[in-house]
Amino acid sequence: MMWTGDQETKAIRYRQKQIAEGLKSLLVDQQGSTAIEYGLIASLVALTSMEAMEALASALADSFTQTSNAMSEANASGGDPEEPYEPPVAAGDVAPPEPPIAAMRIG
Repeated sequence: MMWTGDQETKAIRYRQKQIAEGLKSLLVDQQGSTAIEYGLIASLVALTSMEAMEALASALADSFTQTSNAMSEANASGGDPEEPYEPPVAAGDVAPPEPPIAAMRIG
């Protein structure tokens, strides 16, 4: 079946109208927008978390390196006999009693 020029024009206009209505409905429809927003928020949280963990890992590695270097230096020098080790006192603990004067080294 062959269309005449008038019929073909009407068919084209009808199809254009259908396409325009479809595009309008897509612009107005907001069903998937909430899911997209949640996805964007989740990806932002993930990226921020990765950056924070990377900074924490770097700081932790630096801390372990410094501790290792300090221990290596102490082992190499044999320690400092002039300064005996005193463990730190935690909050709420009772400090150990002072040694008697006779037990102290006099230098």
